[in-house]
Amino acid sequence: DPASMQANVSLVRDALIAAAPDHEAAFIKNADALAAELDTLHADFEAGLSDCKHRTFITGHAAFGHLAAAFELEQVAAMGVDSHDEPSASDLARIIDLIKDEDITTVLSETAQPDATSSALSRETGAEIAVLNPLEFAPDAGSDYVSVMRENLDSLQQAMECR
Repeated sequence: DPASMQANVSLVRDALIAAAPDHEAAFIKNADALAAELDTLHADFEAGLSDCKHRTFITGHAAFGHLAAAFELEQVAAMGVDSHDEPSASDLARIIDLIKDEDITTVLSETAQPDATSSALSRETGAEIAVLNPLEFAPDAGSDYVSVMRENLDSLQQAMECR
């Protein structure tokens, strides 16, 4: 949720200023620029998710609760927060039925190499797989929080068939 990230900007800025007061002006300038970028990102999420066929998105595990709550979406996960859990056959069957009943065309995997759960859901329903990055690890070189979240917005728009 970009708004949650926004709350951290001033905390990090202030900690950096306390650690290296000689660079206060640079820390303030960079924090202000990031805050503006996060405001734009949040607005882009609001606009980009405002007109969607679905308000529900399907994931392998429940890693996106804050994001779902921030934009009034429903995350349906095959397993809980711990990604090492295995979904039960009844959980998979329930989600497969939901995908078919709601005509959901895309399930979300956390990596470009789909996990077994996303692959099974795709195989059983014909749904495509898109990537939704939980940002639990540092982004790849050349990427940052904002660029990864823009990719996530694209994936959510695909999964929920936004216009």
